[in-house]
Amino acid sequence: MANETYVEIAVKRAGKLTLDRPKDKGTKGWGLDGSLESMAPDKAGRLLEGKVSMFISTWPGKSVKAMPSASASITIKGADRITAADVEDLASALVESAMRAAVKFMEGTKPQ
Repeated sequence: MANETYVEIAVKRAGKLTLDRPKDKGTKGWGLDGSLESMAPDKAGRLLEGKVSMFISTWPGKSVKAMPSASASITIKGADRITAADVEDLASALVESAMRAAVKFMEGTKPQ
């Protein structure tokens, strides 16, 4: 994955999407913003749970058109033994899941 984020990889893999800024004036497209809503161990301390939300808006108009989200969890050794790798693994799983819905929306809906 090098230095690319899963968002960049998902967009590059999509058949109809690009990360390039349009050269033609008046071209419309999509903007994508995301937010990590939560990440914490469950009450038993056996799972690390999280939720992420994304906002798909028109570009350049910034009108929100979709809000894909995802929830996921991974097994951990204990609430007091969460590692940076655990956090990264869960964050990647969350973004990957939300991006499936985001790419489907952006490829199937023409920006207006």
